Amino acid sequence: MAKKTVAKKKVAAKKVVTKKKPAAPRKRVAALPENAVRVPKPAKSSYNAKRDLKRNALLVNQVETFHKLEEDLPARQRSGLALEDIKTEGQAADFIKQVTLRLHKQKKGKV
Repeated sequence: MAKKTVAKKKVAAKKVVTKKKPAAPRKRVAALPENAVRVPKPAKSSYNAKRDLKRNALLVNQVETFHKLEEDLPARQRSGLALEDIKTEGQAADFIKQVTLRLHKQKKGKV
């Protein structure tokens, strides 16, 4: 009996070429100095504009400090608010923002 030679067919595997999406540009992150401290974002529930200011001692102290700073401003730039008029966190935030803007303008000489 003669051996039959079986010819093996070579089947070339077809390469599937898929178009790749272009890579998104990498965001450049500035190198942080060694002494940098990363501060996590506060929780959304940590700020409540309607919350009573008396419940937040840190914010009360900040309002008092900014009120004292405001007294150094010219009379026409002062808000005219008394400390007793600021009762909520939202009012405190607005007051601090206003005084900060005025102080920055004064420092730049835009008074």
